[in-house]
Amino acid sequence: MQQLEIFKYQEKNIRTVLINNEPWFVAKDVCNVLGIKNITQAMSRLDSDERSMSNIGRQGNANIVNESGLYAIILRSDKEEAKEFRKWVTSEVLPTIRKKGMFLTVEMVEKTITDPGYVLGVLQAYSDARNEITIKDQIIGELQPKSDYLDVILQSQSSMPITQIAKDYGKTAIEMNQLLHDLKVQFKVNEQWVLYQFHQAKGYTRSVTVSIVRGDGRPDTKLNTQWTQRGRVFLYNLLKEHNILPLIEKRRT
Repeated sequence: MQQLEIFKYQEKNIRTVLINNEPWFVAKDVCNVLGIKNITQAMSRLDSDERSMSNIGRQGNANIVNESGLYAIILRSDKEEAKEFRKWVTSEVLPTIRKKGMFLTVEMVEKTITDPGYVLGVLQAYSDARNEITIKDQIIGELQPKSDYLDVILQSQSSMPITQIAKDYGKTAIEMNQLLHDLKVQFKVNEQWVLYQFHQAKGYTRSVTVSIVRGDGRPDTKLNTQWTQRGRVFLYNLLKEHNILPLIEKRRT
């Protein structure tokens, strides 16, 4: 059974568990805050590494989501307070959990008293956790600039062409498409950029038919790839891994 830590958001409980020093959130609580009634559907839309099941005590097994899964659910919420909820998570919940590094259960306290050797193991585990927290503190410091660009994404409910996303990074559509090709995200088929199979069926893009005029003056149509909110968050995280930041964050560094 996982030890719960409960946070309060506007009088509603948000239950969390720590698994391998990473915070997981009870999906039912998150969906309750965000006004999402179909929890099963919300979970089915997450990647397998973003969701799991956990024994949380008397309530039995519960669906839980990690930080990435949490953001994915937030993006799907239509409630205006979704942004405020995410800010609360990144500014209060995650720093609190990561500064503690572990939950001290009643069983752990009793075992510490009765078994001196257990104390050494706990202290070593705590030391290891603190080393990880040193690294995670840097990540927490990056959450605020990250929030700014995510706010921009959250404000747009529709999909977006690569031209607009490229402008966020000070690039042209041609440059951005080539960059994503170099990063093994997409390749070109019949004038349309399509995702490699590894990235398909994750809700990152949708194909849109647009009207064009050919060089000889003939009207025609073609398919364009546009990026959804979830796709834009994926691009943000991918590009950040390669030290490529949107202009809104470059101005803060």
